[in-house]
Amino acid sequence: MARETFVRFLIAASTTIAMSCGNSSGPTATAQSPSPPRAAEIGPLVLSDKGCAYAGPGQIGSGPVALKMTNETQAQFNLDLWRLNAGHTYAELDSHIKEEQRRATAGEPELGHPSFATLIDQESVASGTMTKSMATLTPGTYGFVCIALVTSGPGAIWLAGPLSVVE
Repeated sequence: MARETFVRFLIAASTTIAMSCGNSSGPTATAQSPSPPRAAEIGPLVLSDKGCAYAGPGQIGSGPVALKMTNETQAQFNLDLWRLNAGHTYAELDSHIKEEQRRATAGEPELGHPSFATLIDQESVASGTMTKSMATLTPGTYGFVCIALVTSGPGAIWLAGPLSVVE
């Protein structure tokens, strides 16, 4: 009888050990790191000889974005993505970019980057279309500054948007 009790004890103990350690015949639990959030696809943002136009949503949630950019010109398409600082408006950025274009056309010195906005990302596209992964956007108002580069430097500069990012 003692031997039978001892055998049952060994079976129970080995079963408990096998269950607590896992076994090689079944799946084991593994810790998985969370997947990064998927980028929201927005756009298109189209550069043509007549200007730059954003045809995507006017408002998106915060997080990573992928922007579809189309360059219908033969120039290099450079994009600066600007987030307006608190208390500033899209109209201010529009005025700044229009003055930059006027100065470029007149051969006058550039104004430089706007002091009331923060540069978030820069992208480039040769002729054609591509989707570019961009920065993770936080709540605020954004403007797309499209720059058509020619051999001698900026050929034209336009503003497209706005894009509002919410929580």
